[in-house]
Order: sequence, then structure tokens, then C-alpha cells
Amino acid sequence: MRTAAVLGATLALSSAAFAQDVLTLNPKPGVTLNYVSTVESRTELVDVRLEPAPGRAVSAQVRQSFEQARAQLRQQLGAAGTQRVNVTQSLRVLPRLNDGSVVVRSTQSLPLPDGTTQRLVFRQITVPGGRTRVALDEVSGTPQLRAVFEKVLQSQQTQDLAGQGIQNLYGQPLTVGRARTQRLKLDFAQLLGSLSGLLPQGARLGVAGSVTLENTTTYRGRDAEGNFTFDVTTRLAQPGTVRSTVEGQSFELAMNRLSVTGRSTYRPDGLQAGTNATTEQALRLTLPFEEGARLALTLRVTQKVNATAR
Repeated sequence: MRTAAVLGATLALSSAAFAQDVLTLNPKPGVTLNYVSTVESRTELVDVRLEPAPGRAVSAQVRQSFEQARAQLRQQLGAAGTQRVNVTQSLRVLPRLNDGSVVVRSTQSLPLPDGTTQRLVFRQITVPGGRTRVALDEVSGTPQLRAVFEKVLQSQQTQDLAGQGIQNLYGQPLTVGRARTQRLKLDFAQLLGSLSGLLPQGARLGVAGSVTLENTTTYRGRDAEGNFTFDVTTRLAQPGTVRSTVEGQSFELAMNRLSVTGRSTYRPDGLQAGTNATTEQALRLTLPFEEGARLALTLRVTQKVNATAR
């Protein structure tokens, strides 16, 4: 009898030891969460250089203008310091679709530099297999702005982004410490080409270039409240340059480094409970100047985001 009891206890312990967590998106319709995100951003000017036009010397007048522009840029970015904004988002679970898809409506209020607020309402639709897509419901502003948001959200690039990260783990067995990595190539012509709708009538915008991102999600187990916790990192697997042309003027933005590190927590019903992340970027912006010369700015951008559900 004692041997049987010991064997039963051993089997029970073994089963518990090898049991794996599973994150399931199963919220009840009507559930509402309100998030408050604090976003801190800082842009630092590392270097400014003047690049002469091919085959042309830089005149004294252009050199003087450059010195003035450099001093002004340093003063403006230095005075800006760290910018802090609060972003609010409400999330409501809608009734499921006939195929069992979970529908979550998100309403975001984004503060703009001019003091106004941009309102954005969209639905995240997750099919039983875990794949997520995004559909726009409402956006404040002009019809042109709504058309731009619709094109951006409907692009394959945006839909691919929506399916990255934690969303790919719904319904999958989770092992503490196991990392899962995905790669995604961003084509800026697809992502930003629709911005031409915001330009004056007759103006043309050309966009080219791409970068490749590598996202890694590592499961860290469940916290005291039963929430699933994940470490999330993103790095620039392949640097790239965005090249845009507006009315014959060319601009280039090279992304030389990108590092995102953070942690996300998810409630037992699969909805996000909170997240924090730090993003660091090294950028090089090249833009037209005088007499065919160009300004080359090396920038370091840091952003910290902390979001909690209330």
C-alpha cells in the first residue's frame, strides 16, 4: 500500500513538473480595460556635417549658413530635453464572430504637438488559430487623413506586424526560459507610400528602402496574480535607408541601429495587463541645403514606454 502511495505521489509530481502553461485569448464579451501609457522621448544631436554637391566647392556664404544652422539645431534639440506625454487607450471586448474569432475594439487618444488630440478607433480580430488582423473603425481629422490610415492598416506590412510577438503564442505550449524569434522585413514603400494623400494637390511622393527586424519573445512564467510574463526584444537584423522624394527634393533616413528591450504581462484571459519598453535608435538624416549641398545629421533617439491597465 505504501509503495503504491509513493508511486502515485511521484507520478503526480512528475506531471506537475512537466506541465506547460498555455496562453489563451478567451475574454468575456463586455470586458473593458483602460490603459494609461507614459511615453518619454529624447532626441540628441550627435553630429552635423555639410556635404558639398558633387564637383562643387562650398562657398563662404553656404559655409556661414551651415554654421548658423548647426548652432540652431544644437540649441533647439538641447532645449527640448526629454519630452513626456500620456497616451490613453480603452479596450472593450465585443461579441465573437460566427467563426469564433475574438474581437477587441481599441480606442486611442494621441496628443499632438499643436495641443490637439488624435482619436483612433480600430478592431483587433484574432481567429481561433491565433492569427490577428486589424480593421479601422474611426479616425478624427480630415477625410484625407482617414484615407491614409485606412491604407496603412490595410497594407500587408501592417497586418504582418499585428501578427508578430505575443499574438503568435496564443494556444501554444509555453516553457519557461524558451525564446522564440521571428524576422520581418519592412518595405517603406508599402508603409509610407500612402502619405502622399496628405500632400498638396499635384505634389508627388516617392518612397523606397527597407529594413529587417528580429523579434524575440521569451516566456518567464506567471507572476503572483497569475499573469503570464514575457521578455520582449527587437533588434535591427539588417540596417536600411528610407529614401523619399517630394517635388524633386530628396531625403534619406538611415536606420543604423535599433534596440528594443522590455517586458509584457498578460492576464489569464489573454488580454494585456501592462508593458514597459526602452527603445534606442541611431539614425542618420540627410536633407537638402543650399546650392546643391546637403546636411547630414547623426541622431540618437531614446524612448521609454510604461503602460498599465486600470
